[in-house]
Formats: sequence, structure tokens, C-alpha cells
Amino acid sequence: MAIIKGIKELNAGLLNQRKQRNATANTINVMAAMAQISTSRYIQSDYNHKASDVRIALTRASLTAPRAILSASAKRFPLMYFDAEVSATGVTATIKRGKPTNRKGAFIQTHRGKRRVFKRTSNLRYPIKRLTGPSIGQLMRGKENLSRINRMIRQRKDGIFMKEMAKIV
Repeated sequence: MAIIKGIKELNAGLLNQRKQRNATANTINVMAAMAQISTSRYIQSDYNHKASDVRIALTRASLTAPRAILSASAKRFPLMYFDAEVSATGVTATIKRGKPTNRKGAFIQTHRGKRRVFKRTSNLRYPIKRLTGPSIGQLMRGKENLSRINRMIRQRKDGIFMKEMAKIV
């Protein structure tokens, strides 16, 4: 009889551990989804990107792998995407909203049917280098965005975990 009681207690303990792991994975997934939305809104509001170009993928957490991964494209946007214009000293583009940046010595040229921004790498006519803006992945890894996400997680993690535990129990 004592053996059966011990087995029941062991099963109850394992069930509680599984519920807690499930709640932890759910909490991580909710926090990752919130971070995904927050990052997308941050990039759209602070940088000169359209909502359709900001695609951030989310790999969800599971019971066996309790981690969520946010990933974005590493492809850099051409400088022409940021409304590049010829100025007196080079090319001016507005990468961050309200803050035009000047690329000294750069010029705009049609290359393969598209207007691109280039800069000479030496005093000679060639070689030239195509200039690009930041990728979504670079903007996502910026200090401002990471501190914003960390602050949000610290503020909300306990409340979300308690809600997830209440759902499971």
C-alpha cells in the first residue's frame, strides 16, 4: 500500500513538473510574440521602413526546447530605398526618420536598369562600391531595440507566467 501511495505522489510530482514546463514554454512564446510586434513597430516608427518590408520570423518554444528565436533577413536595403538624392557634397538619404545622412563623394548611377548609389573606392574611375542601408536584422540587434525588449520582458514576465499557470491548472 505504501508503494502505491509513493507512485501516486511521484506521478503527481511529474504532472506538476510537466504543467510548469508547459506554462514556461507558453510564457516564452507569449513574450516572444510581444517582442516580435514591438520590434516591428519600433523599426517602422523610428526608421524609414514600410510595414510590408519588416518581416520578423518567430520560432516558438516547446517543452523540450524552452527558447524562442526571433530572426530577420540579413539582406541590406539599397540606399535608393531611403529616398536618396544628390546633394552638393554627395548623396543624402533618410535612413532614420527626420535625420538625413550625407554620404560624401557618393553618386547615383543607373546600373542594370535600376538607379543605385555608388562611391569610388580610390581616386581612379573604377572600382566603385555600391552603398546600402542597414538590414532589418541589424536594426533588430540595435542597442535601443534590445534594451526596449529587455525592459518589456522584465516588467511583464511574472504576470504572464501566472496567467499561463492559471490556464493549465
